[in-house]
Amino acid sequence: MDLKLQPYHFQKSKISSIALLYADEDPAQVYYEETTLRVFQESGNYILEVYLPSIPKSQIQLHKTGDELNIRIGNHRRNLVLPQALAALQPVGAKMETDYLRIQFAAEASIPEAA
Repeated sequence: MDLKLQPYHFQKSKISSIALLYADEDPAQVYYEETTLRVFQESGNYILEVYLPSIPKSQIQLHKTGDELNIRIGNHRRNLVLPQALAALQPVGAKMETDYLRIQFAAEASIPEAA
């Protein structure tokens, strides 16, 4: 049996699928505008906010190695290369606010001692 690719038929099928998927909408439009990462300074410390909608804090694990922050949720993992302003700092706390995980960073000298 000799199989030959038929590019025209494939393209026609692909175009039909796109037309069904987007109907009267422009497939090049922006569908998602939420800011997924934000870094800002607050009360002398830096804050990294990561957009994690509908994720309970109990399922999130954080680990910083060098200039990378590893975020693990269940068996999903994402490594973020931290901006230079955060790479030299240590995470000192994290909390969920609305759909954002707020991670506070501070210099090691300003990290409070455990009681």
